[in-house]
Amino acid sequence: MPARRSGPRPSSPTGPQPEPGKGQGTLAEPLLRLVRGERVDLPEIEDQPWCPPLVRDALTDLLSEAALRLRLFAATVPLLAEMCRRSADARIVDLCSGAGGPLLALLPRLARDEGLKPKVVLTDKFPNLAALAAAEAAFAPQVRAWRQSVDAARVPPQLRGVRTIFNAFHHFPPPLARAILADAKASGQPIVVVETVARNRWTVPFVLGVPWFVWGMTPFVRPTLARLALTYAVPLIPLVATWDALASNLRAYSVAELQELVAPLQSPTYRFVIGHILVPRLPQNLTVLAAVPLRRPGEKISLPGLIPVG
Repeated sequence: MPARRSGPRPSSPTGPQPEPGKGQGTLAEPLLRLVRGERVDLPEIEDQPWCPPLVRDALTDLLSEAALRLRLFAATVPLLAEMCRRSADARIVDLCSGAGGPLLALLPRLARDEGLKPKVVLTDKFPNLAALAAAEAAFAPQVRAWRQSVDAARVPPQLRGVRTIFNAFHHFPPPLARAILADAKASGQPIVVVETVARNRWTVPFVLGVPWFVWGMTPFVRPTLARLALTYAVPLIPLVATWDALASNLRAYSVAELQELVAPLQSPTYRFVIGHILVPRLPQNLTVLAAVPLRRPGEKISLPGLIPVG
């Protein structure tokens, strides 16, 4: 179900096409990929331009509240602090922010534990303007909302700093995911991608719990009359949240798939590191991709908390 996404539609492939009858455009191919344990790129409703803003904003508000209450990303603070120290710009540019919850939850810890108070810009392709305005008011003058749509694969050049994507990278198909990383590299900016979703034995229990979470939390998260009606009288928001949660987990990238994405982008002056950050309270660890421009070719880097894989 998580946060946000942005970017152009990937172009049509120009290489050889699958033979007719091989399952392209039918249920056969996704089912085969699911059986093989591979990533299945199911559509998420909140990704779609036709998704009503009322529904999309309700989902991003709920996700933001979950990040704040459950402290899902607290273990990333040492890594984020190191990335900020390595950056020439004292700023974090949060991509696919949604309502901003994941990053906003980390700012007090960055100040308390690391002595850092970076400027923050929240961006999204579909900005949740009400939530972003509330974030600005709560964290002024540290946090600023970028109210124009931002394509994560073409970040405006004036938005320099450590790029972050919390629980949204799975929304992007491989060509677009690689384009987002390539844009960070071409701009010489660090990037941190953090995901809680994964394809494992916890997927089904997690998805089954989503509607109960929505029903339980909605009264405490900007409960407008329309939002309450679409949660309890006509449960459209819980249904969309449940489908998007299932799609999110099935779309999640494994470490091996992330390594395949970054392989063409590795260079002596820009390093990608992929691995896990341990989270004691969760049944699974965070999957993390971190990339930094090196101060000198071949520089050895240490990223706190990140256990590299491969």
